[in-house]
Parts: sequence; C-alpha cells; structure tokens
Amino acid sequence: MSSRDDFRYQGFHNETFLFASVLTVGSRASGTRTCLRTIRQTRSPTSQSWDPEDNGFTYIGTVIGEHGVRGEVKVRSMSDFARERLAVTTAVQRFMALAGRLYPRPIELVRGRKASQKSLWIVKFQGYESPEQAKQLRGARIFVRDHERPKTLSHDELLIGEIVGMTCINREGALIGEVSGVITRDELPNAGSIGNDTLEVTLAIPPDSRVLIPFVPSIVINVELTTRCLTLDIPEGLLSTATVPRKKDRRGPRGLLGPCR
Repeated sequence: MSSRDDFRYQGFHNETFLFASVLTVGSRASGTRTCLRTIRQTRSPTSQSWDPEDNGFTYIGTVIGEHGVRGEVKVRSMSDFARERLAVTTAVQRFMALAGRLYPRPIELVRGRKASQKSLWIVKFQGYESPEQAKQLRGARIFVRDHERPKTLSHDELLIGEIVGMTCINREGALIGEVSGVITRDELPNAGSIGNDTLEVTLAIPPDSRVLIPFVPSIVINVELTTRCLTLDIPEGLLSTATVPRKKDRRGPRGLLGPCR
C-alpha cells in the first residue's frame, strides 16, 4: 500500500512508498478519470513515529555507493521528480541522514545527472571531494522539506502524503471516516485496463473498521486542501461489501473491487 509522498506511480514505493496523486482539487471531478499518479517519494525503510517523514521531511532517495574519483555518489531515487530533486546545475540545499542516524542535517547538493541505470542518479555534495570521503555517505537517506512541492506538480495534483489523513464526509456533510492509505492501480494484481486507484478509509462507525473506496470521479466528488476534506458519494452497499480483513501484515488486496454502477 502506498503510504507517502514523492511518487508518480507504482507500487507507497510505496513510500512504504509515497506517491503523488492526480486529482481535481476543490471542485467536482467532472468527466475526466481521476487517478493517483505515483510520485515516487516513498516512506523510507526506517519509518517510525520519530521518522523524519513525520517531522516535515520527504524522502527522495538513498546513497548506494561512490562513483568515480571526484567525490560523486550514486543515488537510488525514490521520487518521480528525481530530475528536479537531484539533477541540479546550481547548488541547492537538501537534507541527509547518514546511515545509523535518525535525523537529517542540511547539506548542499552541488550538481547531479542521470546515470545509465534505471532510477540511479550521479550527484555531488559539498565537502566530499574524494572516493574515500564519498564512501562515508553509503546508506545515507536524502530528504527535502515537505513544503518544497515539486515545481512540475500542477495546480490540480496532490502528493499522496497530502491525501492520507484527510477526513471523508458524504454529500450531507456527515462524517464517514479518514483516509488511512492509498493502493495504486499498479499494486493491484491483474488490474489490466479496468483497475482504479483505491483509497483505504478507516470508518468512524464501526470504529477502526476499514473499507476500500475506488478513487474515481463518480465517488470522490470533491477535494478541499484547505480543510483537508474529501466529499464522497458512496454507492449503496459499498461500505458493507468492500471491507478490509483485519490482518496484522496485510500486503494488499487480492483482487479488484467490482465496478460501481
């Protein structure tokens, strides 16, 4: 299940990967198919209550090793905005948590470029001038501040991290529950051309029960960022048929929800 923020689309990379979602903000989603676009900025592997991602940071990648003789390193990107986040031509501030450290510290990213391998980028950080120095960064996690939204994100797009935690109400304003997760279409087995991105909603009544809600314009009819609220038009019977089994280590749904009519 996708749980977080800089992804454009694939399975909370889940950020345990975070994603970005394409949806109509603050208005009815009329006609066009609304989808969650994975913005690969996943939740980092060490996510806990003290994790930087719970304290104003967004995880964008991990240093996997040194590169060349000039102090450059290879970074595995966890963001669909890697070109904007890492391939810089002028120095910008990023944040880094060295391996074994919990909290990221400011660091200057001097330059970056795409590597030949998928999802890999070659970058250089200020103060690291040799392979020996660069080797010390292996395993370090790289972050940006949550408020540094990607410039290529359009006005009607959200990061998945912005959806999780939103309150859900019906047309009459009655409380339904809260978005507790996102399952992207790519995470669904045998989705083919009929799958939809799906919200996992923890219901207010009965407490702690969860349902899967297709993220389609006919159901998610309004999104308000300022109040962090989704307005849902729930088809009759959906809340009782799309319940999520209570399992400690649920890996994801085993099949698709039936089409809503």
